[in-house]
Amino acid sequence: MGVVSKSPCSCSLMSWEASVEPSSEEISCCVVEEEALKLIARAGAAADRERPYVLLSLGAAKLERGDCRGALGALAQARKQLPAEAALLHSELLALEAKAYAGLGETEKEVVVLSELMQRDAGMVRRFGLSLPCTISASGGGAASKAAGLLNGSPRLSANGGPFHVVVEQTSTGGLQGGVGGPNGEVLSRF
Repeated sequence: MGVVSKSPCSCSLMSWEASVEPSSEEISCCVVEEEALKLIARAGAAADRERPYVLLSLGAAKLERGDCRGALGALAQARKQLPAEAALLHSELLALEAKAYAGLGETEKEVVVLSELMQRDAGMVRRFGLSLPCTISASGGGAASKAAGLLNGSPRLSANGGPFHVVVEQTSTGGLQGGVGGPNGEVLSRF
């Protein structure tokens, strides 16, 4: 087992000033963190089986309160320990990692994780409110250009010249087709 910070949550329930009323979100994150640290410290076969799931929860709680570095530490440990059968949780872990890297401004690492996430479960981008840094292009006619313009307004796409590529083409029959390409030229989805 790796080392997770054993220090109490920086927003520990005991540290709030009497004049400042904590929000329910702050209390929830702190309770989750404090309980997760207790669970991680346990020993035994059951604790070993539960540890990756607790680490995932700890990472999510740390991210929720803005501790991106702490979140990445817990998530890295969870990634090593989560069983392969927990495919949905692996996707959630990737989404949380992408959010943490974005919060730290570490774009290159965020892109690597987003690419892996898109290959595993592209729907997580929407479910976790993530946005792909991309370039949007259109070819073949006005309908493709109009569709590209609509995609440009999507909260799931940051059309800022990023490493992902969204392509919309008008077919010879007037229909539309397209896809999303990854930073290394891989095809991540078609539509």
